[in-house]
Amino acid sequence: MIHIKPQRAEGKYGVYCNDVCLMSFTNNKYIQSLRYINNQIDTPPVFYLNIKLLFESRNLPFDKLIFKQMMEDCIQSQINPIVESVNIPIPTTDKTLEELLDYFPSYRKRDIEILMSFITQTKDNDCPAWLMLISPPSSGKSFALELFNHILLSIMVDDFTANALAPGRPNKDAAEVDSLFQKAAGLNFIISDLSSIACMSKDKVNSFMGSITAAYGLRYRKMSPGGMIDIETGFNLIMGVTPKTYKQHKSLMDTLGPRMLFMWYTPDPKGTTGFTKKIEREDLQKHMSAFCLAKLQESFDLEIDDDINKYIKEQVELIVMIRNIRWCSEWREMEGTTRLEKQIKTLAIAHAKLMNRKKILLDDIDLFLPLAYETIPYTNNILEVDRGLSLTCNNKYSKIVLQNAIKFNMVYEHEVIMKKQHGFDKQEVEQILYMWNPEYANILFYLRNHIQNVVDPEEYEQSQMESIQHDPDYCPIIEEENEE
Repeated sequence: MIHIKPQRAEGKYGVYCNDVCLMSFTNNKYIQSLRYINNQIDTPPVFYLNIKLLFESRNLPFDKLIFKQMMEDCIQSQINPIVESVNIPIPTTDKTLEELLDYFPSYRKRDIEILMSFITQTKDNDCPAWLMLISPPSSGKSFALELFNHILLSIMVDDFTANALAPGRPNKDAAEVDSLFQKAAGLNFIISDLSSIACMSKDKVNSFMGSITAAYGLRYRKMSPGGMIDIETGFNLIMGVTPKTYKQHKSLMDTLGPRMLFMWYTPDPKGTTGFTKKIEREDLQKHMSAFCLAKLQESFDLEIDDDINKYIKEQVELIVMIRNIRWCSEWREMEGTTRLEKQIKTLAIAHAKLMNRKKILLDDIDLFLPLAYETIPYTNNILEVDRGLSLTCNNKYSKIVLQNAIKFNMVYEHEVIMKKQHGFDKQEVEQILYMWNPEYANILFYLRNHIQNVVDPEEYEQSQMESIQHDPDYCPIIEEENEE
């Protein structure tokens, strides 16, 4: 006999047969399935199909009403605030993606499109793509995040104590304490402004980053005086930061490794503000949340061609190599590529679903690669090599970058010049100037322009070489530029 009963963690349930747990799931997954159970959508979510297969594998009857009744009986047996959440009305919208984006000015549409891809990526992913949204104060960053603040879609907080992420049990008899990690399971965990946390003491900031890092993926385990807590996480983290906070704490944020991607939210040009069409903030929030919730319920499979997979792999390898070049002097020190590959692929799938396509294109991949470029540190030292650098350079960090790049065959001998030696002997000697290999052209373009000069995103997209976009095997030639 199969039955459903609550598990130890708040908001978590299990499908049991003879007291053996066959499958665990969160209350949020059931709430999301209600759209199908109540005939609001035609396509069953993946979670619902898995439950159905579980029953059918044991030759037991199963349909929408049976599952709903079992779940309601389980919930009614508890004195738990979860009962209230089941009755929350699910928002609906008749707006298309194009109609929603039309409310935003042209320079904002790309940012909103990317943000919606993060919001609608799958929530049961062991390598979710986390986002740090960078923007100056009063530039609309918090407003953009508020558009997705719906209880069925996200949990949004402005400030909290470090212990609120995953508190332990003070003793075995004490009740479980609310945990943000538990509440955010299966949702988007949105921190509107990281500045309040970044301003805490160094130990507290380190503790916060450590907890966030440990919770990446699907589980979080913590030992406390009252015993072990085991939390199902599975959330997508999105944090807003100001440029000052981003620069001050980037070295600390680097401890998150490839878990976090960074995106600069385009500020309003001088003399420009507001929407292109008039709409109330609450109405726009309702339409945006409803659209994203509907996309999360779509469970059709997307095709990923071999050439797309090859392109993702090649681009990720280039990013990881240049991101680690300052630290790594041998292959066994190099960061792996699997996590970043999965992140880019997950975002590309979410974007293709937003566009109502059943096939991933190279454009879907290129949309998110700049966010990975933003994770590359020591850009000044990397760009010094881009201008031509010899092993006798005076900057020790640039020299380390060049030395490691030579070991990994990431540079080529650009030219040989004659230069006078230092000291008493002033005779001229030959020096080799190295430059990055041509396959790093797109990354270097971004580092030169977006990080240093912050050019318009459309200019970057137009600069993409057509041969690279449509033929991953093609290696372009870098033309020499006259440096001022």
